[in-house]
Amino acid sequence: MTYTHRAKVHFRAVDNTDGSFWIICEPQGEAPGALAERFIGFDLRKSVTMQEADSIAALVREKCTHVSITTFEAKDGAREVPNDARR
Repeated sequence: MTYTHRAKVHFRAVDNTDGSFWIICEPQGEAPGALAERFIGFDLRKSVTMQEADSIAALVREKCTHVSITTFEAKDGAREVPNDARR
């Protein structure tokens, strides 16, 4: 079975403890299913400055309206592969 969940989101730059930055994708309002009580984010290269990270977040906010996530269940109802096992 396949499920797709979509939510209106807000992107903003966040600093990591190692001095690098990432963009967090925060649901706005009630987020459905797999997006509920979770954050999605993406890491930026270590060479990216906070000012650049803010600009990237602003660009993504301007161009993206929603984020979706699709989950899959095996025939027995279990999840196909845990996220940590994919690394």
